[in-house]
Amino acid sequence: MLCRRKGRALTALMPANRVLTETDGPFGIVSGKPLRPGACAGAIRVLSELWQLDAPTTQRTIVASLRELTTL
Repeated sequence: MLCRRKGRALTALMPANRVLTETDGPFGIVSGKPLRPGACAGAIRVLSELWQLDAPTTQRTIVASLRELTTL
């Protein structure tokens, strides 16, 4: 979703505290290699740009969203 302009535009409209990262692994391929579950660094980088936050803050926001979701 973050690879295309339209996907980035839609993501930029989403509340940051409602976004979670995922990969399409093993079906998604980047640089000829299948994505793995922990391969979200690229998504963090893009989200940081969209939200105008630094990467550690973006990562903390996503982790907090996951914790909120899983503790309901």
